[in-house]
Amino acid sequence: MSGIFVNTSASYPEAIPGLVKHLSKPYHRRNKEGIVRALAVKEAKGIANKEIMAAYHKAPKEDHHFRWAFGNTMRVIVTEDDLNELIEIVLDETNGDSRDMFVRALAKLKSSKVRETLDRLVNDKSEIVADEARKALKRKKPAN
Repeated sequence: MSGIFVNTSASYPEAIPGLVKHLSKPYHRRNKEGIVRALAVKEAKGIANKEIMAAYHKAPKEDHHFRWAFGNTMRVIVTEDDLNELIEIVLDETNGDSRDMFVRALAKLKSSKVRETLDRLVNDKSEIVADEARKALKRKKPAN
């Protein structure tokens, strides 16, 4: 189902609620990843966020590629309401390298907590996450 949405330029706002509903179904990993990737569109912003993060927490921690897709989707649909949960995800080192796209999502938000979190992440044991935090800090305006 979700394969028809991925890599299309067509807009499909009417499909977003159905895709979100299917996130909690016990589909094969490839199908679920297709759903997650299909939700990486602006039309899902504020609609799929909580479900994307809930499904991320249920995904096997050792499957970096699969978990990365959740962060990639959050990078597109992130809202200010996601701030605290994003901080929890990126600071939890047990989430491994899959946190890098969540760092990008976090960096899109405007909050002093974002800069504080990015400052902490530049010394993360994951070089991928630390590098993403350094890049995000360079894009941020200096604190006053």
